[in-house]
Amino acid sequence: MRLQALILSFVAGTANAASLEVAVSEGGNEPLKFSYPLTDDRQTLDLRDAGRYTVAIKDKARGKEICREAEYRTGMVMTLRRVESEDPDSYKVEVVGQVSNLKGIESKEQLGCGVNMQPVIENAAFSDTSVLVAGKPKVLVVDGKTTLLLTVKE
Repeated sequence: MRLQALILSFVAGTANAASLEVAVSEGGNEPLKFSYPLTDDRQTLDLRDAGRYTVAIKDKARGKEICREAEYRTGMVMTLRRVESEDPDSYKVEVVGQVSNLKGIESKEQLGCGVNMQPVIENAAFSDTSVLVAGKPKVLVVDGKTTLLLTVKE
């Protein structure tokens, strides 16, 4: 009987757990929607795209040329987590992230096996700690192009 009460209290506790709804919109595109449990643990939202480029280097120790493909990632990545709030009727949420944009790929040294390329990436960090009330959305404009809509659901 005691085990049954414990299981029921666990189920009731998880049923009442709040979740954070995140909608990410950029330009006129349809928003991307995500949902995370609202806990003290960090939740990662990674919206980066990958691109490839060649790396060509001369290994001076062995006297060989080495050519490989490498990968760069651009776009937005962020972490979300709940932090302590003084108000029991609200949720304090910390958002920390970065937006990366590819400015170009520069050609460097030409070797026999290929060209050494170097991506030029521009990074911009952002952070915010917002006090959210369940059911009331909060808007965050990240870089002038990307908007986050944060909503707590109970």
